[in-house]
Amino acid sequence: AKAAIEAMLGTLKELNERGSVSASLAAELTRLAETGEGEDTTRALGAMAGAIEAAHARGDLATAARTAMRKHQPKASGEEPAEPPFSILENPARVLRTQERVISLLPNSRYTPVAKGRVSGIIMLTDQTPDAEQELLP
Repeated sequence: AKAAIEAMLGTLKELNERGSVSASLAAELTRLAETGEGEDTTRALGAMAGAIEAAHARGDLATAARTAMRKHQPKASGEEPAEPPFSILENPARVLRTQERVISLLPNSRYTPVAKGRVSGIIMLTDQTPDAEQELLP
């Protein structure tokens, strides 16, 4: 469990440097890891996993960042991963018409639509933090 925590902290540091994880979430996860030093590493690993899932559910953590963090968590023998009741699309441009009624944007997103309530089609976005550095994909 200690190796898994160290690997998760390494990934957390990389994601934080890229801006994929907020500083407050990184501090919370680091604090949870530090409370598990010693004999209680399994409990700390569970607390970190719970905090990651909660941040993902709130929309504070992207699915890609969640997956990168969770890949270090050891799998219990014979345990099948539970399928989540929802999924966050990284590319919402690939949404089918029948899916439009259940699509919503992440809360606390950096970019929000100019036309409120618009979740599909061509969407103009407003940057809520224009002073922050942008992460552009190739």
